[in-house]
Amino acid sequence: MPEAVEDKLRKRFQTAIEKTVHPAPLTSPRWLKHYPDGKPTDFRYIGAPRVAKATGRQIAKVAREILRKVRLDDLGLKADIRSNGWIDLSFRRDNGGQST
Repeated sequence: MPEAVEDKLRKRFQTAIEKTVHPAPLTSPRWLKHYPDGKPTDFRYIGAPRVAKATGRQIAKVAREILRKVRLDDLGLKADIRSNGWIDLSFRRDNGGQST
């Protein structure tokens, strides 16, 4: 299942960048990192700072704009933007630590 989620996330982040920045800079599928053990997070998107640098925009603003255009509800993920602009994505977990 994480592989299917990973593929969907890559496509969604690519689409979000294309909708956020015109013209969209080149992106890399390696910008999305998967951590199978869930530590430090389940997925981390490291592309927002790179897009910001390529376009001369503020990292935090670019990260917020990209994240606003990425649908996560159907994947059971919650997102947090780190101070460096990376976007951490974690499966929602119940109290026992199991993903929902």
